[in-house]
Amino acid sequence: MNFEPKKLIERLRSQLNRQGLPNLSGWLIAQVHGDYNPVGDHYQIHLHVLSVGNVGIAIEGLRGIAPYRPGEVKRPILRRAATNLMSRVPYYVAQPFWPMRISLPGGKRTSRRRLPPDRLADWLMWIDEQRFSDLIWLHGCSIQAGKLVAKHA
Repeated sequence: MNFEPKKLIERLRSQLNRQGLPNLSGWLIAQVHGDYNPVGDHYQIHLHVLSVGNVGIAIEGLRGIAPYRPGEVKRPILRRAATNLMSRVPYYVAQPFWPMRISLPGGKRTSRRRLPPDRLADWLMWIDEQRFSDLIWLHGCSIQAGKLVAKHA
């Protein structure tokens, strides 16, 4: 696993800034995540993003640029309403594990399963080398005393 998560977050930050993010109210959290696919022995790296307020406008603006256009990747931007923030925030942006998912013909995937022991060991060694700030981006918010706090302009 020679992937550098900071580069993925920096690319997203640059793309959102070009979509006007600095001028929008609200906040967002982006976290690096991945699924392991034993078919091909690779990780599908992606970002989980939770946005609140008008920053979603910048995210929606990404739909028109590569690689977020339909057809470039299967589900480049999947929009969901967060109905229960107490459970959704940890689920979308603080998952403490990466699962195994097998890609099947026709684009279907199996349910999430535990990583095989050898890949779990690889992942644990890789994640231990990462800094928290390289795995997560907080825009318009911060963590204070273990709580997520929105910054006020």
